[in-house]
Amino acid sequence: MNGINRPALLFYSGLFLSGAFFFLLYNEFLIIKFSLTPHTNKSNQELIANKTITFSIFKDHRCQTEDSQVLWYAQQDQNILQITSRWLEFFQEMQEDQYKISVQNVSVSKTEKEAYISFDRTPFSENCSTYQKLLCIEGLLKTFRDAKITPQKIFFLIKHQPIIDPHLDFSQGWPLQGFITTQ
Repeated sequence: MNGINRPALLFYSGLFLSGAFFFLLYNEFLIIKFSLTPHTNKSNQELIANKTITFSIFKDHRCQTEDSQVLWYAQQDQNILQITSRWLEFFQEMQEDQYKISVQNVSVSKTEKEAYISFDRTPFSENCSTYQKLLCIEGLLKTFRDAKITPQKIFFLIKHQPIIDPHLDFSQGWPLQGFITTQ
């Protein structure tokens, strides 16, 4: 090493290694993930118990119910997802020529006062009246009330956007207590 002195060799070697490191990061050959909050594995969610839920649907001017067992978790979003999915199955059994609707995602606010349910398509047919839409929503809200979930407002979404409907306003959350009172 006649022509290159030792400090310069260390300096250029350090530059080369740091350049190679950032090249690997930039091209995603090397991925570094920092986690400040602990992640929960969905397969390890704490199962509390099986719970019997009464599913309600308003049809032919009366409330039809069906009892079913669901797995009950400590996380409210998982419970709401299970209840909504099962309710949709019950709803689609009661409807004629209804296409399949599924729940994309359920999120609960940090305060657990609001829940956001995102469907893949609208649960209402094109020729559905405003009254029929309200009864459909009321059936799901009654199911949530009977299951004693904690969120007090439910937001209904399609593909993570508020449902656009010519008759009803879905930009606001629907109160869990619903609108129909029984005396």
